[in-house]
Amino acid sequence: MYCSGPLTAHFGVDSSHTYDIRVVFPSGRILDTLNVHPTQLITLTEPTTSSISLHLKPGWNLISLPVETTVTVDEVLSGIIDCYGYDTEHSRYAPSDSIEPLKGYFVLSLVDTIYHIREETITSGVCELRPGWNLLGVPYTLSSFPVADLEFDPEEYIIHQAWWYDPDITRYIIEEELRPTKGYWFLSLEEGTITFPEH
Repeated sequence: MYCSGPLTAHFGVDSSHTYDIRVVFPSGRILDTLNVHPTQLITLTEPTTSSISLHLKPGWNLISLPVETTVTVDEVLSGIIDCYGYDTEHSRYAPSDSIEPLKGYFVLSLVDTIYHIREETITSGVCELRPGWNLLGVPYTLSSFPVADLEFDPEEYIIHQAWWYDPDITRYIIEEELRPTKGYWFLSLEEGTITFPEH
């Protein structure tokens, strides 16, 4: 079955059996085999895949990837030297061989380079916070997420500021517009959440 999503399908066949279907989207993406009953009404939409451009400068870079699922560092950033996430509970950096959605990471690059990554992207989401500093990522958008548009819960216990490490000047700056592929520090006084609305 070939489709240009979203696809709504009816099956005019023997209703006493179930059938396996295999869906191929125009991009070539193949949906795993589905077992359906002829009386079922199903709607399929191709997952969002975007080309993500990640610009790394020589030295340490504070990044994130707006990906739908966890990816390995070797798979998408094969040329970097080190990758570290942050363990808020124990207040320490931790080496990482993978990059999770909506989390920030420090990566070390020896050269100025641009990575072009094609992955299923996440366009909204909820980040869970622990008391202390939290290193977060940003969903995919063609523009940016204003800090003022984020939803903080509980609002009174989360500092409404985002800090990004600028590799050009090697110091932190406060940013009011959050962009995909960057990672940001947020400070929370209690457990809570930050929600990135659909943008």
